[in-house]
Amino acid sequence: MSVGSPLQLTGGVMADPGAATSAGSRAWELEQRVLQQALVAQLGMEALREPSRKALLDRICHAVFAALDIDASLILTRGDQGRLEVHSSFGEPHPAAPERRGEGAMNALDALLDRLFEEGMPKIVGDWCDSGHPSPLPGVRSSAAVAIPGPDHPYGALLAHSSLPNAFSNDDAHFLQALANIAGAATERLHAEDRYRHAALHDGLTGLPNRLALVDRLEQSLDALQRESSGLAVLFLDMDNFKGINDTLGHGAGDAFLQEVAARLRSALRPGDTVARFGGDEFVLLCPGISTPRAAGEVAERVMAVLRPPVELRGNQDSEVVHPAASIGVAQTCDPDRTAEDLFRDADIALYRAKDAGRGRAVLFRAEHATQLATQRQQEIDLRRGVEAGEMCVHYQPTIDLAHRRVTGAEALVRWAHPERGLLPPGEFLPVALRAGLMPAIGGVVMGEALREARDWPDGIHLAVNVDPHQLSDRAALRAIHAALDAADCTLQRVVLEVTEAALLDTGPTTLRALRGLRHRGVRIAIDDFGTGYSSLAYLARLPVDILKIDRSFVDQLHRPGQGEEAVAISRLIINLGHTLGLHVLAEGTETAEQLDILTDLGCDSAQGFHIGRPAPPEAFRVMVDLREGERSTGGVRQR
Repeated sequence: MSVGSPLQLTGGVMADPGAATSAGSRAWELEQRVLQQALVAQLGMEALREPSRKALLDRICHAVFAALDIDASLILTRGDQGRLEVHSSFGEPHPAAPERRGEGAMNALDALLDRLFEEGMPKIVGDWCDSGHPSPLPGVRSSAAVAIPGPDHPYGALLAHSSLPNAFSNDDAHFLQALANIAGAATERLHAEDRYRHAALHDGLTGLPNRLALVDRLEQSLDALQRESSGLAVLFLDMDNFKGINDTLGHGAGDAFLQEVAARLRSALRPGDTVARFGGDEFVLLCPGISTPRAAGEVAERVMAVLRPPVELRGNQDSEVVHPAASIGVAQTCDPDRTAEDLFRDADIALYRAKDAGRGRAVLFRAEHATQLATQRQQEIDLRRGVEAGEMCVHYQPTIDLAHRRVTGAEALVRWAHPERGLLPPGEFLPVALRAGLMPAIGGVVMGEALREARDWPDGIHLAVNVDPHQLSDRAALRAIHAALDAADCTLQRVVLEVTEAALLDTGPTTLRALRGLRHRGVRIAIDDFGTGYSSLAYLARLPVDILKIDRSFVDQLHRPGQGEEAVAISRLIINLGHTLGLHVLAEGTETAEQLDILTDLGCDSAQGFHIGRPAPPEAFRVMVDLREGERSTGGVRQR
């Protein structure tokens, strides 16, 4: 605020007006001070419980006007931009009327407030006529001003104006300051309550409403359905790649990612919509006015589109470009009898279905989803129990060298020895394990058991173990792999870790570092199901790979009429590509002698499949290995 010429102000020290000496005047003044103290006490008590700051400041302003018997009182408070604005006023003329104030009067009042806020002491102007400045209000001769204290800066000012000169005494200034202190304390209390209320209803990281706030708004929206014919939609979002971001770049980058997601979701909202964070990487959108499933689906598409652009995150050591993707479960209703719990449950079930269907998509809830989910969750419970009970076991499928037709290794394949259903192949339970997040645990069981078994194998027999991508991107799971290799009492050069091509195509720097670290220890890396992805020389050249496994879909067509020629050409291309890069090529899914002969003619190095040998328990495979030198028939290795 501008400052005019210096005002003739006292620092709160002023002779009492009139210098009354009579005993009656002193008694009257004493009575006034007692009444003022009682008023301060009363307003102090009200300030402890008054929920409205405006109502309290209005009462304080009126109390000043009435108790001091003056012409005008007002309270100035700081607005959103920090400017002082008239909050309350009593008396005439109205102090907020700008047409009643000239530029000089404004400068005079500004100068008074500048001194007040700078020095923090009450300010009294005994007579504006002697100050060298025009009065801030027509007819005002004297004024008093005190600051309303705040923790960092004053919340504002309390002013009193009188048409009489020297109308304000030291005691009047103390009275004003006591009331201003009440106003400041009440303001701080209400601000603190607002902060606590906001913190209770909002997420600290993203600033979004939290679960408690969303439930309240959803219940209000459901109440509105009772009064109007409309609908609403609830969308549950789960970010598909959040755990990998935390594991690879650190929690700081994970927090930055969530903040970016929150900002993008806000941008997708319509007026009246709400987006909340439920915790972790889960977000919920509440969209009133959505009266059809199709409209709800359009909201989900808009949300997925706004999330799609890449975001660059800086981690502990690296920067990485992340492509956000979300799985979304959608629940839509026009039924006013549905509850918030109903809609949350339905949206959660639909989200589960979206994840189960491959992530990165939206699924609208249907009634049959609940029955399917109950079945799947029971399967997960059963599988988790089986893993904890040690019911996972390992069988071994032999691999042969095509040049000599002898066993050179085996792939470790998990089986579930179910106490009621018998021995189950991986296709019966691995999809359940993937949904339940049990792949690292099962992979760890297979790795440990297979390495213990392989230590008794003759030299030259390799062991191939499948590694789930989550075992490479999850720090704990990767440490478990290294721990298993540390504990292995066998040569690590005989160990092959197999990763599917599809998984490698989606790898980030952390997974590549994990593969390179494992390969540095002496293990070999194989690409499983090769040929089913978008392979390229540049892609292969940057991967720490030793072995290509031709996918069984090509091997299966090698002898089929009308398909064999194309399959032969693709297989030849893969074999030549692998050899050009110095890689060993193995064909999986070999089921006939004809396929075996074609692969041999094409120069493939190794093969595995049912024609060579089915997965067998450890004892049966050991018999097969013991006989490898004497088994050279072209019809494959005899099973024992």
